[in-house]
Amino acid sequence: MTWKLTALVGLGGALGAISRAWAHQLCKTYLPWDCSPWDFLAINVLGSFAIGVVLGWQSDHFSPEVRLFIGTGFCGAFTTFSTFSHQTLELFAKGKTSVALANIAASILLCLAGTWAGIHLVHR
Repeated sequence: MTWKLTALVGLGGALGAISRAWAHQLCKTYLPWDCSPWDFLAINVLGSFAIGVVLGWQSDHFSPEVRLFIGTGFCGAFTTFSTFSHQTLELFAKGKTSVALANIAASILLCLAGTWAGIHLVHR
């Protein structure tokens, strides 16, 4: 990957991460109830929608640079769930149903287990 493409992914990632932090803070500031985990669910759904639009359209709608900037950079930092969603749908589309289902189960279970392990590691 060239330095230009690397910079585009990095800039998109920075903007995605900042957007996620702002969305979370806006939710905490302006909503009268505890919005967690619903704010992150909304972010995951929006990011999944955005990556679906960007990567789902034919390549003549978006240049490879735009696809990297938005799909890999912005959506990847806004939510990694968007990438998981896209990859899983691609597996289903290719007829690899068992691999897609295994990906879903493993991602959910292993990521929850990893988070649990990380929390318990730092609390010891």
